[in-house]
Amino acid sequence: MTDIEKVQAWAIKDCVELLDPEQVNSMLDVALLAYDKKPNDHSTCLKIALVFHEAALVFGLMAKKTDRKKGFAEKSYQILEKLVTDVDLAKDLKPWVFSYRASALALVSGEQSKLGLLSKAFELFEQAIIEFGDDSYLPRFLRGSVSENMPWIFWRKRQFAKIDFDSLVKRVEAEPDFMPDEIKSFTFWAWANQFHRNKNLRPKAVQLLKAAMILDPEKKAGYSRAKNLIEQIEKK
Repeated sequence: MTDIEKVQAWAIKDCVELLDPEQVNSMLDVALLAYDKKPNDHSTCLKIALVFHEAALVFGLMAKKTDRKKGFAEKSYQILEKLVTDVDLAKDLKPWVFSYRASALALVSGEQSKLGLLSKAFELFEQAIIEFGDDSYLPRFLRGSVSENMPWIFWRKRQFAKIDFDSLVKRVEAEPDFMPDEIKSFTFWAWANQFHRNKNLRPKAVQLLKAAMILDPEKKAGYSRAKNLIEQIEKK
């Protein structure tokens, strides 16, 4: 099986929300080799871009400063930007491409310390929400995820974490199948992380955290974060 065929065998959902560095590294090795062969298939290009995006998180944003690796975010953005302009891009791929393009650019802005790129990334998030937010969780989930990890100096952008995760929780309450269980797990933890300091909302926060743990029996999504936050709340 060639490297491109290996990428083609991956499901899109298996290329995102990767927390295990060893798993990311293994997929990254394949993605880099496939990338060098310049595949034309949109789905294959998307999956390579998603793995680069996760590598930018795991080996960049989430790594120790002395161990950080740069360049994956820009690779991801370049692939996604090219896909956005392709008139033949399939409709079902567009929410992924448009949403992750914005997220990748936000990561590029962090790597290059360019605030102008961060502003552009949030403009792209807004575009993705307008175009796909009614039918896809992706643009709000990713904007919320970027926002919650920003320094306090960007408080105006940080507020989107509350706005987006609250919107997604309300949507799931109305439509339980709106997003996969692993994304619900992350979302419920993220909502609780934003709102648990409000005593009036603390009971709901605990309820969502317990749900986040149940939704993640393999402990690959929000389980550990939810468990830790419940323990913090119970100490108060």
